[in-house]
Amino acid sequence: MCARVDDGAGADADEGAREFLAYFYKPENLATYLEPGGNVPPRTDLPPSKDPLVNAAVESLKQVKGTSQYYDRDSDPDMAQAGLVGFQEFMAKPESTRHLYEIQTAPQPPLVTDTLSAEHVAELARLREFL
Repeated sequence: MCARVDDGAGADADEGAREFLAYFYKPENLATYLEPGGNVPPRTDLPPSKDPLVNAAVESLKQVKGTSQYYDRDSDPDMAQAGLVGFQEFMAKPESTRHLYEIQTAPQPPLVTDTLSAEHVAELARLREFL
């Protein structure tokens, strides 16, 4: 799921977000971020991992014709339960959430002011385990 709050920057913020995601998901940058955690990447064209299990998973995924992810199975149990109740309430009475579209906020400063360098991505990956 993705939500967007109007920060007053409009298209500039949207374009900045697109640029960041394009940079972050380049194979070399994404690999640098995922490597310390031993995570299986969401794409199959990254450089090989130091972890042979990650490489085996990537090779397996190359053969898959489709995948499914289940919200209630692949999430924290408490979060999954709260989310499923929210989904059920929305399906039963979607008009009860109309007020969510009327939220207004003051303009916020940008979260990322410039494009991150490869060094910044590597540092974020290194510090990720402390977050």
